Amino acid sequence: MRRCGGMRVTTIRGFTLIELVIVIVILGLLLGLSASFSFVMLDTLGLLTRQANLQESAEVALSWISREVRRLKNDQSILIADASEFSFIDRNDITITYRRNGTVLERQQSSPASINELADLLLNGVPGLVITYYGEDPDLTDTNPAPALTPLPLDAATRRKIRRIEFRITLQDGTHTVTAQTTVRPRNLRHESYLFF
Repeated sequence: MRRCGGMRVTTIRGFTLIELVIVIVILGLLLGLSASFSFVMLDTLGLLTRQANLQESAEVALSWISREVRRLKNDQSILIADASEFSFIDRNDITITYRRNGTVLERQQSSPASINELADLLLNGVPGLVITYYGEDPDLTDTNPAPALTPLPLDAATRRKIRRIEFRITLQDGTHTVTAQTTVRPRNLRHESYLFF
């Protein structure tokens, strides 16, 4: 404030050009940092979303497979049991086959009444399907009274010994890969306890 004659004159002091430039530079830096942080967060969110979608697709397919394999007719109705294909007859005399064809997981169905087989695409983008079969170990000891599950060799003679089946699916979408697995114990297979009755 200064005095001019007997009156007080108030001068309003503004920002200098240097102060304005400094503020603009600081705001630009803050906006740049927040924008790069936002892009990183969006990329991470996209990655997590793709991973979750792959995981959900694998779990839905495994749930479908588990539900149908539990309906296996009996231990004589297993037609094909190898590392990448499983074929069986269910309680309604429908032949169901699960196999990987390239990168597609297929479900094939045929019934005695129909002439054509129906092949459905169950999952796409499947670079890996591994099926492992387990049977009860007949060597029971006092220290291990419960039957242990041991992997079975893949031949026709051991199909009747299958008690549990493990399905492991690998799904891929670009660079994103998810592996999911489930173990199924079909209901109508004979178990060791049935031998005593």
